[in-house]
Amino acid sequence: MNRRTLYLPIETKSREMPGKTLLAARAVDRGWRVFLGGIEMHHHMAEILTPGLLIENNIPDTKSTQLHHLKNRGYRIADLCEESIIYPDAEDYCGRKVGPRSLEATDLLLATGARCEKDIREHRPAAARKLIVTGNPRFDTLMPHLRSVYEDDAREIRQRYGRFLLVNTNFSSANPFKAGLDVVAVLQRDGKLARPAMAALKRRQVAFKARQMKGLQSLLAEVAKADVFDRIILRPHPSENHDTWRAWASNTNIEVQYQGSASAWMLAADMVLHPGCTTGIEALLLDRPVVSFVPEPDSEFVNQADVISVNVASAEEFIELAPTWRQADGDGVKDHVKAGRSALRLFIDNVEPPLSADRILDALDEIDVPETGTPISTLWPVCGAVMNVRRWSARREVAKKLRKGYRRQKFPGLLADDVRTPIARWVASGVVERMPSVARVDRSLLRLQ
Repeated sequence: MNRRTLYLPIETKSREMPGKTLLAARAVDRGWRVFLGGIEMHHHMAEILTPGLLIENNIPDTKSTQLHHLKNRGYRIADLCEESIIYPDAEDYCGRKVGPRSLEATDLLLATGARCEKDIREHRPAAARKLIVTGNPRFDTLMPHLRSVYEDDAREIRQRYGRFLLVNTNFSSANPFKAGLDVVAVLQRDGKLARPAMAALKRRQVAFKARQMKGLQSLLAEVAKADVFDRIILRPHPSENHDTWRAWASNTNIEVQYQGSASAWMLAADMVLHPGCTTGIEALLLDRPVVSFVPEPDSEFVNQADVISVNVASAEEFIELAPTWRQADGDGVKDHVKAGRSALRLFIDNVEPPLSADRILDALDEIDVPETGTPISTLWPVCGAVMNVRRWSARREVAKKLRKGYRRQKFPGLLADDVRTPIARWVASGVVERMPSVARVDRSLLRLQ
């Protein structure tokens, strides 16, 4: 049967999986065939599967050769950036995430909010006719009528840990996966910091995050001693060195956890504490009491996640705040959540319905994607085909970025139940029309239709 084919790569499973699954299910309802899986194998398989529409996670110029190659094979390419909400500077964001050469191969840019759209128009004028504001499906799943997909896991977490404080970190520049890595030097090498002023800004941000990380460790040590919560669970950013946190926490009663969806952990938590992380925004959209550690309130790196959270600068402030702020059903928290949602509309277009997934699919309908069949032989590649794909993928830049351990931390694998379980919930609630057929193509790649 001929269908249009949609490719949905996932770079960070804990962040993207639910939203991409929702988008895939809604696409199947509209007659698309969808390939959903890990970003590396996804791109490999794109070499031997039927050309269709690929939704990229960002389009820096380090991807330009690959994107032009796929474009020449007949692919249509859209960009849905996962990091378009929090960034310190518009030029910095465009330099790292919207490369001019990659933009030439891209048919459509799906902006999460009006602020990002405006910044791209200003710094990448060539993108103007390709831009549309759609929101991001990861925020769809936080809406009250869709978040049920997290409830079973959240219930199990609460039963195991009781009333706990969840701490989400985002120190990937100060605590990178590869210990000692000079993040600024890597960005300069990749051409993502085009001017000295951009590199200087990034250096200041790295120094700020290093100071903030030390301050957060001191705060948490004091909070742990104060016995304000049954437990403290620390969840490191997917791009951080988790061993750094495990070594530090070994001298405390703080537990480091990473498995599962961040949203389920936030839904289960009594309170969420973060250092200017997007999870602070997600926690607010889940109606949780959310606090941000802001030790330098006048810093140029105080961001929107800080603004929509209650701020503390010390352990003393947090310990004084916690007993009252942890009441999620209190009037103060409810009023704060309402105000925060209003403030977020500039940054996230789908704080409330309509769904981003539907707006994206409406936009894709405007692109000429041919309907094709998919021969069954291409769905189960033989060893020779896989070896050709691996040789194609062995370019120097890809090999550097997708080191095995780093890749496994961000995307530990994919099971059919990872998509069947949430879709079953959405089918039951009427969000999705039917359960699609799900077939395994590879260890990290599924086909839905």
